[in-house]
Amino acid sequence: MDEATKFVSDDACGAISIFVGVTRRDEAEKGIVVGLEFEAHLPLGTAVMKDIVEEYIAREPRVMKVYMSHRIGYVAVGDTNVILAVSSGHRDVSMRAIEDLMNSLKAQLPVWKKEVFDSGEYVWKTNKESSLASN
Repeated sequence: MDEATKFVSDDACGAISIFVGVTRRDEAEKGIVVGLEFEAHLPLGTAVMKDIVEEYIAREPRVMKVYMSHRIGYVAVGDTNVILAVSSGHRDVSMRAIEDLMNSLKAQLPVWKKEVFDSGEYVWKTNKESSLASN
């Protein structure tokens, strides 16, 4: 999180908002979630995140800087899987940007998520917000 804060820091900013997503323990039919495994095509994922940030800043020029990071691989319950930080002149702008950018990330980022259960079983999941999900 220090890296994210340093990246978005700017003397002209009066606000830095940070969102940290963590893997949560959840109960499902196949057992208790003990972790998530994320897979992605890294060059494509990086390009999509860059596009999300650039498009948002073009629409909302009061946002100064954005840090966006999504882990790939196995992430145990309680560990960080997403970090999003935004700086702006005022808190309302940075807080709204966090919400908007996170929604865009979940809808557009081509990341596949496997829920791993204590039973050893797993299930591939899509974000309900994802434009990649098949209906």
